[in-house]
Amino acid sequence: MKTANYNYNLTEGWYFHLGDVKRFRNNRHSSIYSFCKAGGALGRDDIFLADNEWKPVHVPHDWLTELPYDPTAVPTLGFKKRGEGWYYVKVDLPDEKIAQARLVFEGVLGQTTVYVNGTVAGRNMSGYNRFSCEIASDLLPGETNIIAVYVDGRTFEAWSYEGAGLYRPVYIEFREEVRFEEDDSFVRGEQTNGAWSVNADLSLSGLDSDGGMAVTYALRDPSGDVVASGTAPASDAVALTIPVSDPVLWSPESPALYEFSCALSDGERTVDRFSASVGLRTVEWTADRGMYLNGKPYKVKGICGHQDHGGVGAAVTPAIMEYRIRRLKELGINAYRCAHHAVPGDFLAICDRLGMLVMVENRHFSVSEDAKKQLASLVRVARNHPSVFLYSLFNEEPWQGDERGYRIAKELRALVRSLDGTRAVTGAMNGSILHAVNASD
Repeated sequence: MKTANYNYNLTEGWYFHLGDVKRFRNNRHSSIYSFCKAGGALGRDDIFLADNEWKPVHVPHDWLTELPYDPTAVPTLGFKKRGEGWYYVKVDLPDEKIAQARLVFEGVLGQTTVYVNGTVAGRNMSGYNRFSCEIASDLLPGETNIIAVYVDGRTFEAWSYEGAGLYRPVYIEFREEVRFEEDDSFVRGEQTNGAWSVNADLSLSGLDSDGGMAVTYALRDPSGDVVASGTAPASDAVALTIPVSDPVLWSPESPALYEFSCALSDGERTVDRFSASVGLRTVEWTADRGMYLNGKPYKVKGICGHQDHGGVGAAVTPAIMEYRIRRLKELGINAYRCAHHAVPGDFLAICDRLGMLVMVENRHFSVSEDAKKQLASLVRVARNHPSVFLYSLFNEEPWQGDERGYRIAKELRALVRSLDGTRAVTGAMNGSILHAVNASD
């Protein structure tokens, strides 16, 4: 393990079992007692691993696409029979102190329960949002650690093929106590009274009340030249406004990207780093003249895209994502609607670089705590990407034309704007737009 902050990617070494698993052999009091204690949720490791059939897999992995077509299965879901599955991976760690460790899943299709060394570390209800589990207290330095994931793929969230399993990247973020909080940091280009700047709201945690730490930052233009740099005192929230003269603007036709980078240091060493690509661009919506991009009328020529791809199902790699965006641009497409789900940061980074406007879409039209958590995750992933020009709250919802739809949309819209007030928020309505009360109000 490195002493600096870093990501431990979990792509290799996974094993998969289709269906539920055996976790203990008997119903004796001692077995039930142990099962209910910390570290016992999987039963004994030797039983969990030895009494079940496992096959090696590579993550990202979609087990559903590997199954044969079944004429008795639901046509709408791709003639595939949905079910349950288990994964596990062993992680060997050196005998070093672990300050903070976060197990991150970019997306797991199915309702998910995560176990670390036999303890339930976290749960997640939707297949499309990034989620994480704090696991530093559950890990054993100097020993072999077992991460197991149960995926209930019997449920579904879409009315089309959507896959099942660990279909997006999985990794452990090892961090020191003092660090940037990337999910809570927001970097964007903005124009105010004709003047351009890069504005960075940085979130930090673990700082000592005595201070003494600093954030050093630099901004590079699309050619790689440093156009601004500086240092600011470190605090829980650091707000930077970096003026940019002679800006090179971002558009689908010319996707120019600036690079913002910063380092947190204590004077002797660098403790953590954070960076983000920045596109300088303006989007204006008018009722009578349509959309303006960078002050000029702009025709959006978009498509709706599901995330699965032939041959790999939902386990779409960045190489396939880039192939698809390049082919769409060859057809004259300049905008992509994510139908109907949140997308990973890898996809948005490709759209930033290649030049593709993106409308990211919320999956669940609900104000439950879990649904709001999913929407917040969507915004935190999307807001640092200049390709994102619209948030969509819903798609063709039955409640879109009544009081319930109005209340739900109002609360979700407020949540989006609390995290990102720089982009328009919409919803895909297929009727009810003239109702006295509807979700567009």
